[in-house]
Amino acid sequence: MQKGIREFALDHATDEGKHHAYFKNFFEILWPKMPNDFQAKIGALLQKMILAFLYPDDHELEQILLKFFTVEESSEIINDLLSSENVIEGVRKSILPTKRMLKKCNLFEIEEIEHSFNSHKLMKV
Repeated sequence: MQKGIREFALDHATDEGKHHAYFKNFFEILWPKMPNDFQAKIGALLQKMILAFLYPDDHELEQILLKFFTVEESSEIINDLLSSENVIEGVRKSILPTKRMLKKCNLFEIEEIEHSFNSHKLMKV
């Protein structure tokens, strides 16, 4: 692998580590100080926010594919990609550290949060 690609991958991994540490601190320190109703409202949106960052962006994929394929072909490619077991498994694996951290911070004790996560096949607690 070329040096530039290795450095890019290392930088990305370092950034991800910083993000994880930030959110870990947020949920350990600030989350418990928030009112319960606020926790429930925000917490119910967490799985959507997490998936927005981890799941492939179908709109962006479509914009790229439309430069080379018809609308129908692009749609078929996107549907195949998003339903691919490799993509789904990759997202599931990417979610695991975040779910462990949220569980350790007792977020799944809040019914709305647990329900939100369990309502999505990729996020089941």
